Amino acid sequence: MRVLVSVTPRDGPAVGEGFPSGPDVLAPFAAALSAAGLEQLTIRAATSDDVAALGSTWAKRLGVPARRPAWLLTARRPAPAHDVLERG
Repeated sequence: MRVLVSVTPRDGPAVGEGFPSGPDVLAPFAAALSAAGLEQLTIRAATSDDVAALGSTWAKRLGVPARRPAWLLTARRPAPAHDVLERG
């Protein structure tokens, strides 16, 4: 799973004052994914290659990352125990 998020202080009226911005915006989402049993792989600044790979027209319209910062979270389901044992 890949999630691209961009929230800046300027977005306060839309998302609520005090809502985290920057990479902290993904902390509650990452915790929820972990509680659901997913492994968090990364939280990092999104690149133009990420935007292109995701095909997000909204991110392109916002100008991520040139005009507006965004963060990418990647997560996956853990490998089943038997897969781990087989790979050694």
